[in-house]
Amino acid sequence: MTDSVLADTRASAGPVPSTEPRSARPTNGAGTSDRNTRRDLCSSATDGAGFSLMVGLTETYFAALFVTVGLSDFAVGVMVTLPYLLGSLLQLTTPWGVQRLRSFRRWVVWNAGLQGLSLVGLAAAVHWGWVQFPALLVLVSLYFAAGLATAPVWNTWIEKLIPRSVRAQFLSRRMRICQFCLMVGIVIAGYVLWLATSHAVRLHVFTALLLAGGVARFVSAWMLHRQSERPHWLAGLTTAPALTEDDRAGLAASRRVIPYCAAMQLAIFCAGPYFTPFMLRVMELPYWQFTLLIMLGYLGRIVTLAWAGNVARYFGQATLLWIGGVGIIPASGLWIFYESFWFLCVLQFVAGAAWACYELGMMLVFVERIPQARRVVMLSWYNAINGIGMVLGSLLGGWIIWSWSGVVAGFLIVFVLSTGLRLAALVLFPFALLRGVGQGNGPLYMFYPAPDPNSRTLLRPFYAFGDNPGNRVPQDDAGPA
Repeated sequence: MTDSVLADTRASAGPVPSTEPRSARPTNGAGTSDRNTRRDLCSSATDGAGFSLMVGLTETYFAALFVTVGLSDFAVGVMVTLPYLLGSLLQLTTPWGVQRLRSFRRWVVWNAGLQGLSLVGLAAAVHWGWVQFPALLVLVSLYFAAGLATAPVWNTWIEKLIPRSVRAQFLSRRMRICQFCLMVGIVIAGYVLWLATSHAVRLHVFTALLLAGGVARFVSAWMLHRQSERPHWLAGLTTAPALTEDDRAGLAASRRVIPYCAAMQLAIFCAGPYFTPFMLRVMELPYWQFTLLIMLGYLGRIVTLAWAGNVARYFGQATLLWIGGVGIIPASGLWIFYESFWFLCVLQFVAGAAWACYELGMMLVFVERIPQARRVVMLSWYNAINGIGMVLGSLLGGWIIWSWSGVVAGFLIVFVLSTGLRLAALVLFPFALLRGVGQGNGPLYMFYPAPDPNSRTLLRPFYAFGDNPGNRVPQDDAGPA
């Protein structure tokens, strides 16, 4: 992949910039530059593959694991959201950590390794029967804290690492690799769980899946370690440049989106964490049907992303956010027709398409206006605010289900309530942005959707790459833009 990307762009873009300082370049600089760039591109693609495989094998089935180890419906909902909140609070140390280490790479690699270790710890807990709520809470919180701390820094690092001349083509291919590996992980995990004939065997399967996910993340961390870094790339993080008028206007627009997104998170997670207990305990779906529903939601995202990107380009990012925000409103309430499995299959696919519009629109509207030098801090705080909305929503939904003693009616009330709250959240929609977002050719963004359309609407994993001059950090001519 890396050779073809370089070959396709060399003729039109000229030599690929070196990732080394001028003083360190050998006389045959072009060849060395190509070798370094190939190494970076190959390592980045392998890192994405390992990370995506980990998510497919493990994180996609976290709620199913909690059901299997015997947590109550209420505890499952809290376990899906509270670790994310705790993790998002811990990752507020990200700007301090990067400044302290003076390195993107060290911060990302250490947190990637910690995420892998948390999965190994989860595997040990499941194997040895240490599945009490506090133990699981600590391990899953470490998992999310490490992942959330990694994402904003990786976003900034990779934008500087990949030469602008090959960035669009490489990231497009990298995203396809990530999508394929995530899908492979989901299918493999679902298949082996379906083959498990007893509760004890299923626990052993989960142990193996968690270990495999940890190994995949360790491979990802090693690939991150192999990628280049230059000291001046930290400029703007340790000494942030003064904001221009356009920067201030952009930050104000981004802040305008936060109340709407936080309200939607509360509405979404009122029901989102409880779809898995509903499918596995109430509907008693076999794992092949459970996996199929997850896959269809994901496929709906994939096939819609290209169309959604065109809508954002020609009609404005806020228009796309509005389309997605309206589209996801009935997605949970229509589960009252749960007795028809094939209806749920169609619903999942259509809901996945609506989620693609909402998530991509939300991320474009929010991130595009943040100056690059402020992106790490803003995304860290945004994740924390999201976590608060998620926990409040899960507590509300869990309390209702607990009040109804976990019967079908309690779940259906929560699903319908979630639809009502999503509708009410539109009151906070930033309608002013519908007039203010430009149209035509905009920045290039690469979006990697989360696996579960019911319970995952996160800014992680998400990476944006724009050619908006206001978001650029000055760079010398020697390194990648």
